[in-house]
Amino acid sequence: MELIYLPYTHSEIPVQKTFQIGGVYYNIAIQYNDRYDFYTILVCDSNDTCIFSGKLSYLRNAIDAVVAGIHVRIIPLIIEDGMRDISQVRRISAINFDAMRICVA
Repeated sequence: MELIYLPYTHSEIPVQKTFQIGGVYYNIAIQYNDRYDFYTILVCDSNDTCIFSGKLSYLRNAIDAVVAGIHVRIIPLIIEDGMRDISQVRRISAINFDAMRICVA
């Protein structure tokens, strides 16, 4: 299984970037809710038609439903923490977002 990292930093959010994943182009937007300190993801096809949106949760697939045409997982994690038996990170926040890797598998 090949992992791809989607490069985002907290300072550039809100932002939308285009990525080629599995031979298909997706426009992926990340937004931040500063009142409650959480991030959301919006996945659109190459025509900017929204095909999925949701909250980014640590070590969980952001695409938590069956979506026609998407056969990947988008999972935020801190690599070092992902290697531990017990995660030391509970959630994604502004404090740890830049250490996070948004992985596509």
